[in-house]
Amino acid sequence: CNTMTTDESELLAALRYKTVRDLPARTHMLCGSVMGQTLGMIASMMECDRILELGTFTGYSAICLANAVKDRPNSKVITCDIDQGASEVAKMAFEAGELESKIDFRLMPAHDLLDELPSAEPMDLIFLDANKKQYRAYYDKILSRGLLRVGGVLVVDNVLFRGRVVPPEKEPLKEGAEVPRRARSRALKQ
Repeated sequence: CNTMTTDESELLAALRYKTVRDLPARTHMLCGSVMGQTLGMIASMMECDRILELGTFTGYSAICLANAVKDRPNSKVITCDIDQGASEVAKMAFEAGELESKIDFRLMPAHDLLDELPSAEPMDLIFLDANKKQYRAYYDKILSRGLLRVGGVLVVDNVLFRGRVVPPEKEPLKEGAEVPRRARSRALKQ
């Protein structure tokens, strides 16, 4: 995929470098170029005005989403994270990309943000990339509060757990894989 996609912008390349340099133990949390471009493509194709991202980390995916809709006058990406250090990197990247007017960053837990958002203003697109063990609770809260508009899209990261489909019910799971399996099962039942 990487050889068939557009190169990342200078801003995103610099952000990737800074993340790898300053937060080496957590670089696996960085949104990849292909994923970032895919998110941007979805947001652009849907002509999104209201985007919610749960889990900012250093801001790579938020920048991809904001860049995709920056020409839409009323568009906004609302994003949150609880990691102060990673959030500082993200805020510097948002400023460097002149995206502060498009990205509404909040240093707070995803559950608190979901409680705070008005259900009268549902999102066009929600990217769920926060605490993996809380995916089910986030999903339930998003639906019960009506935070995703009819016809909106919910993108859930790590559904293809570490690059492979989560094993069928009869196979044993590695640590953390239970959450994507339950989410997949629940989505298929609805």
